[in-house]
Amino acid sequence: FVYNINIILPKREKIKRFLSLFDEFTRGKALIVFIYSSVTFFIYITQFYIFVNAFQRISIFPGYLSSIATIFTKSLIPVSVGDLGVREGASIFFFSRFSINSSSAFDSSILLFSVNVFLPAVIGFGIIIFSILTDKRNKN
Repeated sequence: FVYNINIILPKREKIKRFLSLFDEFTRGKALIVFIYSSVTFFIYITQFYIFVNAFQRISIFPGYLSSIATIFTKSLIPVSVGDLGVREGASIFFFSRFSINSSSAFDSSILLFSVNVFLPAVIGFGIIIFSILTDKRNKN
């Protein structure tokens, strides 16, 4: 179907080469990507549960349920700058249903952002700056 639509579009050869990449994507590769994604998602919601539990005790089922709902909502509404705001509001909303303080939900959400996004970005920025400075010294 997509190849037939390609006949109408300009720059057919580039689009055809791009679409041919999907021919290499077999069911086995799709299964591997699904497994990696599932493991990553499970680790992410487990981190979230652990962070919330560190601030205020919550049983495992409501903790995971609220974590999953928060991550799903964040993914559903991707209109935030730097991934901030939506996750925090959603975590306050969903965790408050299980009598978790809004400050505990907010703090755990910020901590999750810091551990998974901010800290790796700062480390990567430092590595890039270090490599640029080292490269300039080697050229002189």
